Amino acid sequence: MDMTDLSTPNAQVNIDPKSLPDIMCSECGNATFVPVLFLKKVSGLISKTGQEGLLPRQTFACNNCGHVNPEFVDRNWFHKSTLSDPTDAIESSDIEVPEIESD
Repeated sequence: MDMTDLSTPNAQVNIDPKSLPDIMCSECGNATFVPVLFLKKVSGLISKTGQEGLLPRQTFACNNCGHVNPEFVDRNWFHKSTLSDPTDAIESSDIEVPEIESD
């Protein structure tokens, strides 16, 4: 087995994918995922342009049931009141979505 020095920034490491653990959906056991986005609304008062905007954060949802595994969620991205238990997975019903006033 090739033991390359990983402290070198551009080190080439040969990894056998079969030796790595598979990630499965913690709800349905499916092994395929699709990219999805969590979005935050940025106020014009704090944006560089002075205009409202969106701040996206990509993660992955199960391709079969839409579930987002807990290990795919950055808990610092959400208000504490949004999540009942930090060990719970994020489901669409767990996220508080404020109504956006139209002009």
